[in-house]
Amino acid sequence: MIAFNHWVADWAQDPQSSFTGYVHAEAHLALLDTVACMIAGRSEIQSERCVKAMLGAGETGTVVPVGGGAGLVLGAAALVNGVRAHALDFDDYEAAGSTHPSASILGALLAVAQRQGLSVSDITTAWLVGYEVIVRLGQALGYGHYLRGWHATSTLGPIGTSAAVAVALGLDKDGIANAMSLATSASAGMKLQFATDTKALHAGLAARAGLQAAFLAESGLTAVADIWDGAYGFLDLYGAPSSSPLRNVIATAQLGNAVLDYPILRKPWPSCAYTHRAIEAALALNIHLKPNAGQIAQVSVRMPEPFARVAGIKSASTAAQARFSTTYCVATALLKGSITLADFAAEALTRSDVQTLASRIVLDQYPLGDELEDLSAEAPDTVEITLHDGRSATRTIGDVRGGPMRPMNRAEIESKFLSCGGSANVLQLLKEDRVIVTKYFFDS
Repeated sequence: MIAFNHWVADWAQDPQSSFTGYVHAEAHLALLDTVACMIAGRSEIQSERCVKAMLGAGETGTVVPVGGGAGLVLGAAALVNGVRAHALDFDDYEAAGSTHPSASILGALLAVAQRQGLSVSDITTAWLVGYEVIVRLGQALGYGHYLRGWHATSTLGPIGTSAAVAVALGLDKDGIANAMSLATSASAGMKLQFATDTKALHAGLAARAGLQAAFLAESGLTAVADIWDGAYGFLDLYGAPSSSPLRNVIATAQLGNAVLDYPILRKPWPSCAYTHRAIEAALALNIHLKPNAGQIAQVSVRMPEPFARVAGIKSASTAAQARFSTTYCVATALLKGSITLADFAAEALTRSDVQTLASRIVLDQYPLGDELEDLSAEAPDTVEITLHDGRSATRTIGDVRGGPMRPMNRAEIESKFLSCGGSANVLQLLKEDRVIVTKYFFDS
């Protein structure tokens, strides 16, 4: 049977023929959403430190990261783009591989665009190829890969990014296949780094590694033709007992349908996706009860144990920690009735009423069935609140807001773009597919 990378590469010579209008529209929303996150993330501490590091390493150049600033060499700009996209944990994600796909793919493509003169449609087509690769790899690995402790954005991201950049560079099918094999050598990154600056760095490293793999393939550097299903191959080393061979994916999946099979998930709140169902439940309870801190006797959050393991930080003293603290997010939502970027600023983290309530919230964890996928509606979150006057209320959320059953629409994405600091002018330019992307275009 044909190797996974060659299967993808054969199709990627003319992927447009398999894309529907809906698929193109989703790719365009991914671009709008990710650029919004990059602009909002440009002043975050992770982004600033990465720029400082790149300049300190002598990687000054002519490629300006999205959101503006000092010019960098191509790979460094891709890294900074990826970090900016993921710094706020506001960027999109997908359930097949449990990755943040657009941060790395578009982090690289928007750097390459300044060198190659790519149009918006060039970028979205390449994004669709990269997304296809990540989803199909995720199908084979299953959620067990993520549960083992891998940050899948770091393991699958470089491979999907390499395919996207290879398509943008116009490589032939052998070049695309070789880029994907080369990129596996950069697959790394552990979930133990979550709630630190390094989580955002993972997206940047994936962007840079995927870009580098594509250019190495263009240069003629070779790699193993089939590195996927055999002994000591990618699935053998990175998989779990529940993983299945990629040959099974090849036999059943239709290339070009990844966005249909596994719709992109987008975030209405800037925190770990595992906090979102609890946030939504807490917001509903705020509307219902309008509680203040003194009225609340008890709050509990029932959620799957693997999700609590990631987003279960009890005492959050930094923005990175707060984004992975279900208790902080729920306390904020209950008392404020909203969750915004400002709730993760340093001054917000010192609010005594929020911190006191967060410390009292009980996380009631339950096991997640092996057969369920990431954020399955069959394993919901429930928030229960009891007031001192005896009143109580409960809200259960299964389908996450921004997910396939309740997607954010274009108007919401455009509103998010503007709220993240993007200008109406840049928004309009991004909506015009004939625009050639340049450093001036993104120096907003």
